[in-house]
Amino acid sequence: LISPKTLDNPEAKAKLDALIARVRKHPALYAYYLQDEPSAEQFAGLGKLVAYLRERDPQHLAYINLFPTYANNKQLGTTGDTVTAYKEHLRQFVEVVKPSLISYDHYHFSVKGDNGQYFLNLAMIRQAALDARTPFLNVVQACTWTPSMRVPDGDELRWLIYTSLAYGAQGISYYVYCHTKH
Repeated sequence: LISPKTLDNPEAKAKLDALIARVRKHPALYAYYLQDEPSAEQFAGLGKLVAYLRERDPQHLAYINLFPTYANNKQLGTTGDTVTAYKEHLRQFVEVVKPSLISYDHYHFSVKGDNGQYFLNLAMIRQAALDARTPFLNVVQACTWTPSMRVPDGDELRWLIYTSLAYGAQGISYYVYCHTKH
């Protein structure tokens, strides 16, 4: 596991350097996966790790996926209403981590109705990406993983993709954790 603590441990850092040397020229490597949905409190350490990886392998990005707008203030590590807290979360991520890609997930289709923040989230990510001159990727819901969420049908999946592209996404990832029989 690559984590910011790796840089503080000489043995772990040597293993990371060996890993980078072993995989950086492999044609299947796209990115180094670091973390899913970190709090803003983790950004300083992640920023150091991203800089370290960028220095040793500038051809590959360090991948971190962010929370959606419906994460709470404790999860985000920021305060305020939804827009204020999420805007601050994005600002800190961009300024502290200096990512090569902004990635987030937003799971829209629930059994009881669709999430009303989908376009808010998309617009906020788009603006942060434009301001940072950094591409963004949307992780779209392609399955169910809990009884409260439903499997999107083909039209809904296309809607998620086309709306992401219309807002300027330069990448799409499909969240497929598990799939129940429907």
